[in-house]
Amino acid sequence: MVWPTNRVGAGTRATVPARMTTCVCFKGFARCVMAQPSLIGPLLLTSPSLLPCKAVALGISVTSGDCGMQIIIVGSGKLATELLSSLGLSKTYQITSWPDGKNVATRSIVVHAGSGRELSSAVAYCRATASPLIELATGSDIERQSHGFLVVLCPNTNVLMLKFMLMLEMSGHLFRDCKVSLVESHQASKTSVPGTAVNIAQSIGIKAEDIRSVRDPDVQRTELQIPVDQLARHAYHQVRIEADGCELQLESRVYSASPYTDGVSRIIEVVLNHKLDHRCYSITEFLKNGWL
Repeated sequence: MVWPTNRVGAGTRATVPARMTTCVCFKGFARCVMAQPSLIGPLLLTSPSLLPCKAVALGISVTSGDCGMQIIIVGSGKLATELLSSLGLSKTYQITSWPDGKNVATRSIVVHAGSGRELSSAVAYCRATASPLIELATGSDIERQSHGFLVVLCPNTNVLMLKFMLMLEMSGHLFRDCKVSLVESHQASKTSVPGTAVNIAQSIGIKAEDIRSVRDPDVQRTELQIPVDQLARHAYHQVRIEADGCELQLESRVYSASPYTDGVSRIIEVVLNHKLDHRCYSITEFLKNGWL
């Protein structure tokens, strides 16, 4: 059914059909839809003028159209907060936090950047709505579970760092007969498992307990040369390889949050723009396919 031909503007009262099966809502018509929700059936949104969360609150069934998919950020830490405030995407998406986003029971993209307390409920949401889950937390056992929806495992979201890690993964076996060591440094407040360092350690053949972790600001400043203004937020990794009087040293330095939020944006774009199976992907698979 087509909406009545008279345009709805400020101060104009719309005449709404008594029975309507589907309404295609264009910009400018949202006001009358919100005013008389009981008369509207399933609503196809083609404009961000009427957000799905508002429609659902009024008891209107919603199917997303050109207004973009909902992006739900799960977590309350630094990364989750930064994603909510500065996630950059090429289209207009509805970015919302958990648990607010789960009130709209439609296919979304769920980004888990939390400690794990809310992971099981986020997984249940993804299973019920066939929503992709991008897992940013380290130490998760989600890889060993079967879910029936798309999962992307990201031990890191800095794309350049991910390429460095993939290089080590593919060539680390060449140094198994060498003396290899690994140093990682993060801000003193970091207490979670250094997932990137553990991943690098596996690639170069050393045990996780042999990783040297630095959290002392004085050591970071003097020995590792971390700038004073970056002590509160940085990620440093150093791989040292020694053999036959020769020494190689590889370093990575990441300052500020922008490389991580930019990386998450690019990962979301890959999920949206490629036909992916309902299975668990490692982020390295995205790299090998040339998607990042």
